[in-house]
Amino acid sequence: MTSTIQEPREGVKLIMKNFVFINKDTKIENKFYERLKRNNGSKTVAKLLDFSSKQAAIEANRLINEHTNLSNVLNENYFERSKIILTNIISFKGFWSSAFNESDTTVEPFYDEYGKEIGTVNMMNQKYPFPYSNMYEMNSMVLEMPYGDDQKYCMLILLPHPSVTVQEVYGSFQNVSFRDIFARLKSDEEEFDLTEVDVKIPRFKIDTNVVINEALNSMGVHDIFEPGLANFKRMTKENIYISSVIHKAHIEVTESGTVASASSTSIFEDRILSPKFIANKPFIFLIMEKPTATVLFSGIYSKPIIF
Repeated sequence: MTSTIQEPREGVKLIMKNFVFINKDTKIENKFYERLKRNNGSKTVAKLLDFSSKQAAIEANRLINEHTNLSNVLNENYFERSKIILTNIISFKGFWSSAFNESDTTVEPFYDEYGKEIGTVNMMNQKYPFPYSNMYEMNSMVLEMPYGDDQKYCMLILLPHPSVTVQEVYGSFQNVSFRDIFARLKSDEEEFDLTEVDVKIPRFKIDTNVVINEALNSMGVHDIFEPGLANFKRMTKENIYISSVIHKAHIEVTESGTVASASSTSIFEDRILSPKFIANKPFIFLIMEKPTATVLFSGIYSKPIIF
């Protein structure tokens, strides 16, 4: 991640911070400790704690909350038998460039990929000339919803074509890059001009808390999890290894913006008509930094719930 992504923007607040919590009995290498002290408070917050005390989790969470406004990130049991805890926090809060009107939000059905109703959602609705495109190579419609005044950040929503699953759309990322998507949106805008789009997306919240060791293993990351193979000698001469990597995420998408959440047929109309983008079935969403095509958050919305 580059420092440019962390620049404050009107209507967008992005916090990226590293936290290093070290058990007071762990012998840390001087060079590593000096580097932590140099960076302390800017991009990294470091703290010696007594991991045997219940206060360790309380103090660690207090520091995280002080810098990010996030609460209860670390559980007490994380500190048991641990030497060092590394935590990376990315917090995003963005207000839509064009907000939804709450009075236009209605309860509507939500379907699976094959047209079966699987629940109901609070469906937000607005008409606005958002960039959008029909990307046949991805078997999906793509909508760009910008945040803030300068629209540097945006949410991309990929809505699969009828009878196409979100997994199939994800597979197309092997051949299509995010820069390709933005280029297509721009070229369609230049060719057709921006047209008012009738947009319906659910108001939603998503919380995840998963161990991602297996995912990292599938990417070729193995040694750091093995007591006999892990090499963290630059940090400490003690024989330490990573027991688990835990990923937590919280996303809220509402009428005002995002905190970093009878027919299922999508209607694909000619540009000269009033197009519709109705996300009433599983879709992919990505919160992006446009100039660098960097993904800050991504996920699949597929389990409808009233929020």
